[in-house]
Amino acid sequence: MNEMYYLRSQLEHYQIYMIHQERFHNTFIIFEPCRGLVEINKLQHYHVIDMFIHFVMTLLVSIATTKQIFSAMKHVKTMFRIKMKKKVFSRFYDDLY
Repeated sequence: MNEMYYLRSQLEHYQIYMIHQERFHNTFIIFEPCRGLVEINKLQHYHVIDMFIHFVMTLLVSIATTKQIFSAMKHVKTMFRIKMKKKVFSRFYDDLY
């Protein structure tokens, strides 16, 4: 629960501070606020925000990796089915002749 309190508090301060930093007004990519904290040497003041951003980025990569794994498994399963069908049809064809 302490982390949520610190996150909320740091987000309020971060929002107030960043309003006055014009170079960070148009940050649309998720890692830009983290990079901005490093550039202005405020990372130690907003360490919970940094940790939250890293968590979100890690979560996004984990989700993408999981989707890629299931996609690869689907491909292997499809290839296996095709191979099995060819085997069944070749046996059937051999039995006919």
